[in-house]
Amino acid sequence: MLGLAVTPACAGWLHGYLGASSPGPMACRLAVFGLFWTTFEISSITVNTLYGALINDVVPQLIIGRFFALYRAVGLITGIIFNFYLIGEAQQHFFWIFGGLGLLFGIGFAVMCLKVKEGDYPPPPPPPASIAASRVIGPVKTYLQECYTKPFYLHYFLATTLGSLALGPVNTFSIFHARSVGMSDDLYGKCLALSYAISLLLAYPIGSLADRFHPVRLGFLGMAGYAVGMMVGFFAATDQWSFFASFTLHTVLAGAYLTGIASIGQRLLPAAKYGQFASAAGIIGAVCFMILPPALGLFIQGMGHNYRYVFLLASLLAGLSAVAYVALWRNFNRQGGNRAYVAP
Repeated sequence: MLGLAVTPACAGWLHGYLGASSPGPMACRLAVFGLFWTTFEISSITVNTLYGALINDVVPQLIIGRFFALYRAVGLITGIIFNFYLIGEAQQHFFWIFGGLGLLFGIGFAVMCLKVKEGDYPPPPPPPASIAASRVIGPVKTYLQECYTKPFYLHYFLATTLGSLALGPVNTFSIFHARSVGMSDDLYGKCLALSYAISLLLAYPIGSLADRFHPVRLGFLGMAGYAVGMMVGFFAATDQWSFFASFTLHTVLAGAYLTGIASIGQRLLPAAKYGQFASAAGIIGAVCFMILPPALGLFIQGMGHNYRYVFLLASLLAGLSAVAYVALWRNFNRQGGNRAYVAP
């Protein structure tokens, strides 16, 4: 959650960091930034996959939606603090802000690794002879077959990936949109802090609904509501205060969706192979997010830097995700539904 709060600040800082440089130094700075950002993304994907697998092993499914709601509440509190007090200073003091965030994450993750203990599990079954005979090709072939050939998991990947992509357009260009309508970085941070405070109040009730009614249902409702809200934003976000309202709506609806589906992997993917299927979803998401931001940049340039169009793109992607969630729900019911679900 804090990563979502910091990303717009990174974009704004990078714009100022590179804008005044001559071509030579600018290329060097961009290369250094790209190197470290790539390292950050690889580390983030690795850690998040392992962290999701750890949650899958140690948190009871009966309360996992509420666990994620409380987890998100902690992230929202840190996001409120960051955006209310620090985002206005991000361009001037980025070294200390990034360094402090990295130190905080490192200490917190180390404490978690020391304190959270997993239970005892039976040893995994031996691999089939066809896999054991090949140390590389066999396991890779089995991984691809298990993850990418069953329609149920393909619908899962489609729904969740489109949902993530739908949140990307507004998040990617939000700080540039804010500046284009005359909003200061400080007021932009206050806008985020307000929306996170609203999301904080909604987090636990939404987590409880996820435990009771299932994340797939909340995923559909979240994407359908987001599609409508972003279409409103497309027509409304024309000045500073209408952007303030539209962006707050975006953040609250996006937060409600993310809280509602936070436990969807633990509820749908095979428990014994959660890390495998979560990584398969992560691969698809990574490929899509390699393509989406450059494509968005070209599109916005073609639209004359009219940033309202990111709301339109977000609405269209969210509509596609809502349709995919309907297909996922039908497949989910074929596998036993909310009362008797068995992962295929």
